[in-house]
Amino acid sequence: MIGLQALSAAPLSALVEVAPVGVYRAGSDIAVAGWTASTSGALYAALDEAAPDDADYVRSPVLDAAVPAVFGLGATLPAGTWRVRVRARRTDSTGRTRVQLLDGSGTPLGASAWATLSPAFATYDLLVNTTGPSNRLQIEVAP
Repeated sequence: MIGLQALSAAPLSALVEVAPVGVYRAGSDIAVAGWTASTSGALYAALDEAAPDDADYVRSPVLDAAVPAVFGLGATLPAGTWRVRVRARRTDSTGRTRVQLLDGSGTPLGASAWATLSPAFATYDLLVNTTGPSNRLQIEVAP
C-alpha cells in the first residue's frame, strides 16, 4: 500500500479551518522490470488499495541489483512537502527503502530519507519535499 498526502507548514488551530486532505495513489506501471506482484496483473494495483492488504504486494528484485520501480500517479502533485506512506517488509537479513517523486520525464524532484525495514510488514511514513510538479513515484530498495 502506498498513499501520498500533502503536509501543511501551518498547524491546525480549530476544526473549522480543516481543509480536505487529498490522497493520491499509483495509477500505472511505468518501469517495473524485475519487480513482481503477489497476484496477477499490473503491479500498481497491488499498491493502490485504501486499506492495507498484506496478501497483495509487490516484491523487488534482489537488493544488490538496485533496480527501482517507477509508477505513474493518478494526478499531478504540486510542489511541496508530501508524506508517502509505504507498507513494507524485508525478506533478507537487511533491507532499506526510499521513494522519489519525479516529473513526467523522470527527473527527480525530491527524495525521502532511507527507511530501515523490519522483517514483519510495517507502515513507514516517508517525507518528500519536491521542487516542482510531480506525476511519478519511484521506489528504491537497498541492502
